[in-house]
Amino acid sequence: SATFLYAFVEQQRKEMFSLNSNFYCSPPNDLVVVSRACRAGYRWSVGGRRAGQEGLPYMLSAMLGVTSIPGNTVDEIAWYLERAAKADGTAPKGIIYFAVNKDIRSKVREGGYAAAVRSIQLAGVEAQIIQEIFPQYKQNVAGVTCGHRTVNPASSHSKLLPGAFCDNLTSSGGQFLPDKGQTLLSEFLRMGAAGACGTVIEPTALPQKFPNNTLHVHYVNGCSLAESFYQSVAGPFQQILVGDPLCQPWAKTPKVTVAGVNEGAFVRGAVEIIPKAEVTRGSVAAFQLFVDGVANQQCLPGERFQLDTTRLADGYHELRVIATDNTPIETQGRWIGSVIVKNGMDALQLRVDENSLSASTELLNIQVTATKDTVTNVSCNGVELGKVSGATGSLAIDKKLVGSGPITLIAATEGEPQLRSQPLRVIINGK
Repeated sequence: SATFLYAFVEQQRKEMFSLNSNFYCSPPNDLVVVSRACRAGYRWSVGGRRAGQEGLPYMLSAMLGVTSIPGNTVDEIAWYLERAAKADGTAPKGIIYFAVNKDIRSKVREGGYAAAVRSIQLAGVEAQIIQEIFPQYKQNVAGVTCGHRTVNPASSHSKLLPGAFCDNLTSSGGQFLPDKGQTLLSEFLRMGAAGACGTVIEPTALPQKFPNNTLHVHYVNGCSLAESFYQSVAGPFQQILVGDPLCQPWAKTPKVTVAGVNEGAFVRGAVEIIPKAEVTRGSVAAFQLFVDGVANQQCLPGERFQLDTTRLADGYHELRVIATDNTPIETQGRWIGSVIVKNGMDALQLRVDENSLSASTELLNIQVTATKDTVTNVSCNGVELGKVSGATGSLAIDKKLVGSGPITLIAATEGEPQLRSQPLRVIINGK
C-alpha cells in the first residue's frame, strides 16, 4: 500500500493514513458503477475522477506471493499465478458469492451487497447472497466477499474457478505470523484464487479500510485485479494485495495482428509494420510498438510503424504491438513476435555448460562467442552478471545471483555497431 500511495511517502505526508487517501476509489453507488483504467501517469481528484496536474498520482501495486510461514510455498505461488494468467478473457461461468453471517465483520458491509449483486448481474455474470461464513459445496465459485475471523476455505468442499478474487474482512488476514488464530489470505491462494487481500495490522471494523461492494463489479466490467481492488478501497494504507495484479477474466481483449514482418524473420534497413486489431467493445484508440520491452513509437488506427533497424543492434529483438481500446477501462491486446536484425556480417552467441545447471554445483558456467574482438555484457532479466573480453570467453556466475528455476540470459557487446545474442532460457535446479 505504501507503493500505491508513493506520492504521500515521497512528500512524507501523514494524509496517507487517512480514510480517504485514495482518490482513484469511487464511492459506492447503488445505481451505476463506473469503472476506469489506472495508469502511472494519471492523476485523480475526489470521487474517482481524472484530473490534471492538481490531482494525485498512484501506482498499482501487489505482492505476487509471500513465502514466509504461514504463507505459500514457491510451487503454490507459481501454480496460482499460472492459473490466473490463463483466466484472462475467459469470462468464467460461475457465481460470485457474498456471504452473510452474524459476525460484525459481515454486518459492516452487507448493506451494499444487494446493489453489488444487481450491478454484477447487469454485466452478465451471476451473483448471489448466501447465509454462510463461506460458500459450502459450491463447484463454481468465481469470487467471494465474506467476513469472519475463521473462514477455513479448505474444508468448504468448494472449488474456486481460475481468476477468482477472495476478500475476507478480518483483522489479521495480511499478518503472516504464526498462531494469529485468523484465516490468512494465503489460504484462498492455496485454493487457486487469482488474488486475495488482508490487513497487516489491527484495522478495527472501519469499512473504508476494506474493499467496498464495487470490487467484483469493477472486476466483471473488465478491469484488472489490481484496478478492481484499488477502485474499491478508500483508505488502503493497512492493506496488502497478493496475487496476479494483471488478471482480467472478464476483459474484452482486442485481438491484434500485424503485417509487414514475420515471426523470426531476418530484417535490415527500414521495416514497415502494419498493425490491425479486432475489438468487441468500442474501437481501437491507438497502437504502440515496444522493442525489447521499451516503448518505441505510437500510431493511430490506419497508420503504420516505420522501424529503422539500423538504430538497433544486430541480432535478436522482441517486438510487441499493443492495441488499446477507447473504453474507460482501456483494455489492451497484444501481438508478440521476434526478428533477427542483420545489417552487418557479425554475430554473437551465448551458451551454458549443461553440467553447471545441476543442483550439485554452485557456479553457472557461461560461454560467449563473437565474430569480432570486443567486450560483451551478459545479463539476466536486465541485471548485468559480468563481462567477457575478446571474441571468446567464459563467466562463472554464483547461482545465488540468479536463483533456482527458469531464467533468461542475454548477451550484448559494447561499442558500435552493437551485437545482441538470442535469449538463452535455462532451468537451474535448486538444492
